[in-house]
Amino acid sequence: MEARLRSLNSELSQLLHELESEYVEEVKTLQSIPQDPKTIPPPNPEVSKAVELLNNVQKILTPPLHTVIDGMFGFTVSKALSTAVTCGVSDIIEANGPLTAAQIAEHTVPKTASGPLSQLLRLLASSGIFTHREVDDTFDNNAPSFLLTKSHWTQWYRWAELYPTRFYDIFANLEPAMAHDEQRTATHITYNAEAAEPLFTLVSRLPWAKQFFETIGAGSTAMAPGILADYPWLELIPGPVCDLAGGNGEFLFTILNEFQDMKGALLELDGSMALKSAKENFQAESGKFLTVTERVIAIHAGDMFAKIPSYPFYTIRWTLHNWSDDQAVMILKNVRDSIQQAKHTGSRLLIIEAMVTNEKMARPALYGSAVMLSGSKGGKERTEHEWRSLCDRSGWIIHMIYRPRNCIPNILDLRVAD
Repeated sequence: MEARLRSLNSELSQLLHELESEYVEEVKTLQSIPQDPKTIPPPNPEVSKAVELLNNVQKILTPPLHTVIDGMFGFTVSKALSTAVTCGVSDIIEANGPLTAAQIAEHTVPKTASGPLSQLLRLLASSGIFTHREVDDTFDNNAPSFLLTKSHWTQWYRWAELYPTRFYDIFANLEPAMAHDEQRTATHITYNAEAAEPLFTLVSRLPWAKQFFETIGAGSTAMAPGILADYPWLELIPGPVCDLAGGNGEFLFTILNEFQDMKGALLELDGSMALKSAKENFQAESGKFLTVTERVIAIHAGDMFAKIPSYPFYTIRWTLHNWSDDQAVMILKNVRDSIQQAKHTGSRLLIIEAMVTNEKMARPALYGSAVMLSGSKGGKERTEHEWRSLCDRSGWIIHMIYRPRNCIPNILDLRVAD
């Protein structure tokens, strides 16, 4: 084994040298998410394969204590990231170039202490966010930290402001919420809410509700290019396509804006903040989605557990993971009943959700599944096998699974089973 490891170390050292010299421009292209949303790097299966293999080797060879310590202190990286975003570190570096922690601290508002800032940035750099030059003790942006600039169209910084703060507080009540006889979720316990209060009704009345829905909407925008490019949406024209649990309308707008011959509709929970936002965005004089309003057939106030308006095409995104298997089956059966009433050849339901696997690149699905524990009894991200089981129980088949580029979720193309 020692000889094999020496050989591996030699190969990896050579590869690292080449990546940092000979292939540096190719690596930059590979790592970048361009400022132009229309520009999507082509898929590179060899890179994905290398990442998975190296990750598996690392898991086998890493001393157990270090693995446990990384797990115990993972929260420090989350809080450091949140602090860096709040201080605007990525934006400061983008405007001024590489800086020392003391120089960065001079630009923060309010001004921060340089010593603690340096400690947090070194931690982030060791995790691959920012680069740190020992020779002059400066910090610079890299591809991951550049994603956190407030000017970047993906707006990922919003997630760093929300999840390591609001959900960090909620997770303090995760353990009591997991008790066998506890009916409330961690979110309900944190905000002293009754177990019977629906999660999104609860969230809608919280002080940070607007931040939550804006963050989810920003995620839709960030991943829209891959979703639009890597699914055959032209097959759905002229529609109409109804976006179930469509939030503030961001995703429906994205589809209609891209495909000018498409018509659409949206269903949201009656009385929810999301429904109010959708109506404002599509119907108010100052609405930000007015350019497609003429092609929005309806904005429905309803409940997916009751009657769903009939359309030939549906999308449902980041929603079924909120519900238990039995509840998800109820929703899927309701959609099936409604889609059959449309009597349209080629009708389909597109489920846009993360899928659980053991791959490193699919780890966001596992993070998402843990987040589901904080606000749902039975909600979770699912494996392909679990999705197929839900389809079997509700009268659907999975026609195809699409894996869009630069996206966390997959697209499950469902058709009514014969």
